Amino acid sequence: MKRVRFHPDAEAELIAAGQFYEAQTPGLGLELIAEVRRVARAVAAHPEIGHRFAKRLRRVLIRRFPYGLLYRAEPRRSLSSR
Repeated sequence: MKRVRFHPDAEAELIAAGQFYEAQTPGLGLELIAEVRRVARAVAAHPEIGHRFAKRLRRVLIRRFPYGLLYRAEPRRSLSSR
């Protein structure tokens, strides 16, 4: 399984969106974050599940929310190449 890392800007956007939804309806922001985590785990296990979005990017839409998870799958680096 690959590791998922969020870009700092994407992580900040997720936190802001979670806070927005939580202010609208208590619990909804937590549901957004839980759904993004579920999708991230699925991408880690099966990087090919997303649709091609650009030359090196893929996208998986987030259920119930108007967001998509953009990602790129990179080969694992061995310890000697770091």
